[in-house]
Amino acid sequence: MKSEEVQSSNHSNLVLLGLILGMFITSLDQTIVATAIPTVVAELGGLTSYVWAFSAYMIAEIVTMPIFGKLSDMFGRKRLFMIGLSVFILASIIAGCATNMMQLIIARALQGVGGGALMPIAFTIVFEIFPPEKRSKMQGLLGAVYALSSILGPVIGGYFTDFLNWRWIFFINLPIGLFAVALLYNFYAETFNAKKHRIDWWGMLFLILSMLCIMLALELGGKQVAWSSPIILGMIAGFMLFLILFIIVEKRAIDPIISLSFFKDRLFTISQGIGFIQGALMISTISFIPLYIQVVSGGSATSAGHIITPMMLGVIISSVIGGKLIEVLTYRSALLISNGIVLLAMFLLSTLQMGDSQWLIILYMTLSGCGFGIAIPILFTSSAHSLDASHRGTINSLLSFFRIIGSTLGVTVLGFIQLSHLQNALQIIAPGKHIDPEVLLQPELQKQFSENIVSQLVLAFSDSIVIIFNVSVVIAFVVLVLGLFIGKERAPISPPDQEEQTQVETA
Repeated sequence: MKSEEVQSSNHSNLVLLGLILGMFITSLDQTIVATAIPTVVAELGGLTSYVWAFSAYMIAEIVTMPIFGKLSDMFGRKRLFMIGLSVFILASIIAGCATNMMQLIIARALQGVGGGALMPIAFTIVFEIFPPEKRSKMQGLLGAVYALSSILGPVIGGYFTDFLNWRWIFFINLPIGLFAVALLYNFYAETFNAKKHRIDWWGMLFLILSMLCIMLALELGGKQVAWSSPIILGMIAGFMLFLILFIIVEKRAIDPIISLSFFKDRLFTISQGIGFIQGALMISTISFIPLYIQVVSGGSATSAGHIITPMMLGVIISSVIGGKLIEVLTYRSALLISNGIVLLAMFLLSTLQMGDSQWLIILYMTLSGCGFGIAIPILFTSSAHSLDASHRGTINSLLSFFRIIGSTLGVTVLGFIQLSHLQNALQIIAPGKHIDPEVLLQPELQKQFSENIVSQLVLAFSDSIVIIFNVSVVIAFVVLVLGLFIGKERAPISPPDQEEQTQVETA
């Protein structure tokens, strides 16, 4: 796509606003539901299945990301982004009108399908409507939108639930989404050189089946079903089988969903690896520190949730800074800063002790957010650096795809380590007795134990969280070393090759 023929500044900014609004409502829906779910369950029922209102969205989103990315390369960014946004808006209406939990879960899955298109394609569109010197900064701005939605989601969800109706957490997407559609329709003029494509249906099928198997296994394993159960083992076997079939099909496909040749490119492969590992580290921080605040520091559930806010503010600010860094530094140097900050933050979190001030924890969380945020625009730029621009949609979708896979796998593995350590400690504290770890989150249940036992339980929980961050220090060091191999290339500061397949013109 010819980047010289960029849209006028005003039109580019209006398109950017449309992208931001589209990304905002999809990111918002990952957090806005959390505060409303007790009220939703009270009205719709489904206490035993409400967790799927979250899982259905995430699984559908991750399964469709690489597919939408590839289709946007084949049929144009604008068309696929607007299809994804339209599906999301329609699903939001269905969710808002749901009369039982199953309807809500199905609607959430449809929202995830639509959401899977938006983030990767939005980053690709930004690359194509802005000149080289502005791209990284604008990509950093898009990255900040995700962090901002994480902060505002619980607040907005609580407000709608308390003062309006929980259904408005979905209905609010309609006016915002339609406004975003109008902006893109009127101001994003993409001239796409249409040509015949052969859609890789078999590759698409095996990708969907493999991802469904592994995501369901990670969601159910150790929670609703034992890891050793035939169901989980069958899902893992299914994942491996369908993944092998996917690789075989992709090697033979004329126009594969994911070209395996991408992984021969050093910049692409290392960028994906860093995104994968940082995804695991980020979710461990988001997941386990609120528990630490609630159990060890004695904070309320609300204050534990609010501990994420400074981290996300760090992501918002530093993602913009990351966009500026790669204008003056090599990818290696910029990622060294990002990964170095993450390593320092994980080390500091591993030193937490009972009695530490919440302000100290807030400082560590903010520092970690800064490290994660800096990497966002860097990785989107570096992963596509050496590859043909016609594949940019696929490339960007894969970065988001691997980051979410890393998050899901990371929280599962680290959670298993934390729970195993805690259960071993509980057996030492109270030999022969079964103590449910959830007693630590319910003060009224702690009354059945002596004060000394409760103190030991809290200390054991604190140690189990610290173990998580000891492991995270090692992982963060690995990603720091990995970043050193990315090379000394810099983000392009001149217009890309003229011979691209599509171009963006002034509307």
